[in-house]
Amino acid sequence: MKKTYLAIALAIVAGSPLLAQNLNPEVQVTNDYVARMADVHKNGTPMSVPDSLTRFSTNIDYSVFTTAYQGAYEFSPYAISMEPEARSYDGSRLLLRVGAGYSFHPVVRAVFTPFPKGLVRNSEYLSFDGYGGRYRSLDGRAAYSGHDYGLDAGALIRWNKEKFDLSADAGYDGIYTADDALSSTYHKARLALNVHSNTEDIPVTYNMDAGIHYGADAVSTLGNTGETGYVVDGYVCPELGRSFKLRVDVHSQGSWFANGSFSPAILNSAAPKLIYEIGEFTLAAGGKLALSEEFSIHPDVSVQWLPENGALGVRLALGGGQIQGDYATYKAADHWFNTSYLTKFVPTVEKINATLGIDGLLFKHLQYSLSCGWRKLSNGALQGLDVVTAAYVPGIRYVDYEQAWATVLLNWKSERLEVNMDATYAYNMIAKGADYLTPAAFSMETSALYNWNGRIFAGLRAKALSARESTLVKIPGFADIGLYGEYVFASRLSAWAQLGNLLNQQISYSPTHIAGGLNFTVGLCLKLQ
Repeated sequence: MKKTYLAIALAIVAGSPLLAQNLNPEVQVTNDYVARMADVHKNGTPMSVPDSLTRFSTNIDYSVFTTAYQGAYEFSPYAISMEPEARSYDGSRLLLRVGAGYSFHPVVRAVFTPFPKGLVRNSEYLSFDGYGGRYRSLDGRAAYSGHDYGLDAGALIRWNKEKFDLSADAGYDGIYTADDALSSTYHKARLALNVHSNTEDIPVTYNMDAGIHYGADAVSTLGNTGETGYVVDGYVCPELGRSFKLRVDVHSQGSWFANGSFSPAILNSAAPKLIYEIGEFTLAAGGKLALSEEFSIHPDVSVQWLPENGALGVRLALGGGQIQGDYATYKAADHWFNTSYLTKFVPTVEKINATLGIDGLLFKHLQYSLSCGWRKLSNGALQGLDVVTAAYVPGIRYVDYEQAWATVLLNWKSERLEVNMDATYAYNMIAKGADYLTPAAFSMETSALYNWNGRIFAGLRAKALSARESTLVKIPGFADIGLYGEYVFASRLSAWAQLGNLLNQQISYSPTHIAGGLNFTVGLCLKLQ
């Protein structure tokens, strides 16, 4: 059953098609760490299908497959970057990667692991990157100079016991933007805890997350606005007999603004269901209760067929639920967002969704996950696009619509070659509006990396997004293609370079701040034992 839930969650990570500038990438410390920053930084409970207000994934998570491999490529909207380091711990106590180029794309990655093995493990991490250069807008303004930088730093500690795992992550996120009209400095302190069972050979399995954060956004034209938020998320699954289990998923999330200009946004949900395992089939049936501004009840039913060899799995799910956004989520999705563009928090209600998926392994190297589905949304969160003093500004709008979608995930991994791809097509049954953008119909992310004797690395990375439009403007689609190369000239030191936007397109990750032009970045990577 674990694979079923991972597969459903994977549809979100891989299929997120729409938002926006994410220059605050996650750091993959090692494959050995279960409490990844992708988990402890999350806000809210993800929907089981691609969400129109979910940012592009910075990591492709292939934990749905039987292999322990997890993709760890990183990218930034303006400078595609790929990490050729080993995905699992390779003995390096310190990893440092730095680079810069034109247009200005500073890159700093640092991971220090003083205690990589044993009962207690620890890592400190820092990630900084961004863009400084020329922007353009669709509102007719002349091109202007600006910058968008992101910083992610913190410490991760893990206590790994035979039957359970306890981890904690404390850190800081910073977002720094400026254009021709205003500047913004966003600081967020966060603390997250996770505890989960390490084996299924116990009467009760569990996985619980808890986190708090405080974020403050200082905008040059508005002053300072602070938000305090928390999230509790997880499940408990006791065995009721030889073939039966009772799984209870719980989620609680809240957000408060320090200046009192917004009412508290709180969401609580619970999903109890009975799980029955018979041979190669797993059946689960129950319901989900959600309470925010409104109370809703949704089905939570799934069927999975998974042969013992794990070469093929089929899953079918019917469900629904609610998701509550907060300011930290919207700010991370589009760095140019601020409180003046937000009227209130409205929970998105997924009234019903149906998902069909097939996962498998071919030729010992090719892993795949094919998913499709349909859902009906009430107050679906979309990218807003308002006109203020003749300029487009970002926002959030809540619109009812339906969506049919299909997602393809592929991963080829061999000794020399590694290829990842995720692509999503969504047929959105939605009318155009004057103050919001329709969701993109197509999104794709693919990467390939070849290594020659672990000394020379050559790679390609591409991202594509189809057009989004309102009744006033159309944001053209684009394809962002980049090349990567690295040469290891010493056991601990290598040089790397990357070329971005080879097609010289206007890259509109953010619909209000568009950048274009070829770019390159060069740098060094240092690894110390």
